[in-house]
Amino acid sequence: MRCKSTLFYVTDQIFFVLLQPFTVYLVFCMRKYIKYLGISAIAVGLLLFGLHVIVSFRGNALLFTGLTLIIGGVVAFVKGEKQ
Repeated sequence: MRCKSTLFYVTDQIFFVLLQPFTVYLVFCMRKYIKYLGISAIAVGLLLFGLHVIVSFRGNALLFTGLTLIIGGVVAFVKGEKQ
């Protein structure tokens, strides 16, 4: 099916048409909230580390998840501060 007013196939490229306003929203409106998401990710990662110690969890799932959240939170906080 071909759309008459444009030159693209509706079923193939409608995702990219809808993605552009969403990325503009993220770039301009969410700019100041990224650092707060980073701080919250760091806090949750530290809580997971503490939970691992308190519960004496045998696996590494809590440690890996906590480490991932802390590293991701630091990256998000630094990116939020630069903007």
